[in-house]
Amino acid sequence: MKICYFGTYSTQEGYPRNNVIIKGLRKNGVEVIECHIELWKGSTDKLQGIKTVHYNLKLISRVIHAYSLLIVKFFQISDYDVLIVGFAGHFDIFLAKFLNLFRKRLLVFDAFISLYDTAVNDRKIVLPHSLKARLLWLIDKYACSLADLVLLDTGAHINYFVNEFRLKPDKFLRIPVGEDDEIFKPANCLKKSNKFNVVYFGTYLPLHGTEFIVQAAGLLQDINDIHFILVGSGPDYDNINNLAKNSQLKNVEFITDWQSYNELKEIISQADICLGIFGTTEKAKRVVPSKVFVSLAMAKPIITGDSLAVREFLRHRDNALLCKMGDAHAIKQGILTLKNDERLMLFLANNGYEYFKNNFSPQKIGERLLVTLEKAINRG
Repeated sequence: MKICYFGTYSTQEGYPRNNVIIKGLRKNGVEVIECHIELWKGSTDKLQGIKTVHYNLKLISRVIHAYSLLIVKFFQISDYDVLIVGFAGHFDIFLAKFLNLFRKRLLVFDAFISLYDTAVNDRKIVLPHSLKARLLWLIDKYACSLADLVLLDTGAHINYFVNEFRLKPDKFLRIPVGEDDEIFKPANCLKKSNKFNVVYFGTYLPLHGTEFIVQAAGLLQDINDIHFILVGSGPDYDNINNLAKNSQLKNVEFITDWQSYNELKEIISQADICLGIFGTTEKAKRVVPSKVFVSLAMAKPIITGDSLAVREFLRHRDNALLCKMGDAHAIKQGILTLKNDERLMLFLANNGYEYFKNNFSPQKIGERLLVTLEKAINRG
């Protein structure tokens, strides 16, 4: 099979979605030709572009230039069996649909997120009922409608798209985020301190619920050997940092400098526990972010919020420790449970790692997608 992977998608560190799918398909014998111009650093960059597009002439010029180059590249590619529009290709799909008229092949869109839900409901950078909110809703709906097959990361996310945008369920395929097991893998290294390290790494999005992590740190500050390490920056960082300062927490360390994968792996290797997400937004209940799969891939026991999406993949006290979303006391209790039960920690680490290898490596992600693509082509 030959696949044209199309769009302005990001391949930078910290945005594994496209890299995992491309590598996974190649590991399963698929020839993947990338028709790609990098325009966005990730979904955050794209959302910022949406926020300012009405007066950002420089951005508009960049978009026109990128799409012109994409069109030239497309016609330099010989025939293919499937055209996949990579994440985040909510605008790219419209160009891809037009170009695909010349080839008439299966068109797949990796939606991965809803621009409307993310901008309006989760990050609240666009006002509900505004013209921009309506436009984002229409972009989500018609971007999915144009594709023959749409990829999302969880069944809960699929249900949201079906109900919110009034789309047919059989258009969607669940492809979890996964992670690159050649980058993130168990590390055999000595700990550099006697502290019990609890590590969060991420971009401080509302769905992450980092305020509850800091509140849990406050509840545990009397236990001298528990040390929280929060890695990253993002929309909620200033508020979270101020919360820690105002609470005079001595057991929380913030690392805000950009971390390469190698630097991040070093930090995670020193973790006793990794933390997932605990936010109370509706989106938080529908996703399982990459930080969960990174932790599993590195054989680290993980505590994350309990949701319908999480339960699609993880089992409490089997491959993760699940706790109530938005509850600092529940996070505190989860940390103490693992700290006081070394056997359970080791069990979750080992079982989580085996579970990752069998389900969420690029090889397994690519295999899952390839089976569906072959069926869709045969039906067509």
